[in-house]
Amino acid sequence: MSLKLNFFNATIYSCKDISSQINSTGNNSKGILIICQNFNNSEISDFLKKILAAVNTDLESDCALYDINPDTQIAWSEIIRSKKQEKVIFFGIEPAQLGLHLKLVKYQLLDWNGMKLLFSDSLEQILADKNKKGFLWRELQLMFGKV
Repeated sequence: MSLKLNFFNATIYSCKDISSQINSTGNNSKGILIICQNFNNSEISDFLKKILAAVNTDLESDCALYDINPDTQIAWSEIIRSKKQEKVIFFGIEPAQLGLHLKLVKYQLLDWNGMKLLFSDSLEQILADKNKKGFLWRELQLMFGKV
């Protein structure tokens, strides 16, 4: 739900507490947060593990993974308050869903408030499209200093 206020000419997003809205896994030892949808699908989870292994990152020990319901809006401030994040990868999540008022380009690494942010299509879309895999790989190499 959003509310348009003419005085401020901005949309206000109603966001809920994260603890009741997401499934969270991982130890987050390297400050890497992954926010996605439909992670319970084994093909999707295997694909994500392979992507991360290619940049020497283990999903369970190095990352925190938040699997968010597509219809849920969650406050970004709640997400970053829970743990110190250095890198955040969004798969199929729009900034507005997190209450962020940012105009972002998919597959373009962004340094913001001491974090590296990367927005991309959903894991399902990337898995099905060779071009999107290439875009993601290029940005992950930059994010993880592999270039």
